[in-house]
Amino acid sequence: SQRTPRLDATRAGALSATPLPAEVVARAQAALTQYIGPIARILVTRSLPQAKSVDELWAVLAQHIERPGDRQAFLAQRGK
Repeated sequence: SQRTPRLDATRAGALSATPLPAEVVARAQAALTQYIGPIARILVTRSLPQAKSVDELWAVLAQHIERPGDRQAFLAQRGK
């Protein structure tokens, strides 16, 4: 029998559990990637279960950006 990679199963479960549109999640991930690199994909996946709204997702993700100026710039992209 074939085994599904754990990361893919976790990501699929998180995405199906979120009430947020995939486009919103993708935009937040792309914005976060600008500041912290490819680890953003994992952090977004882990943050989805706790984010009940778009604002909450962006707020949770912003916590992963250390520099205050970068954090503000990230949050400003949410309004685009």
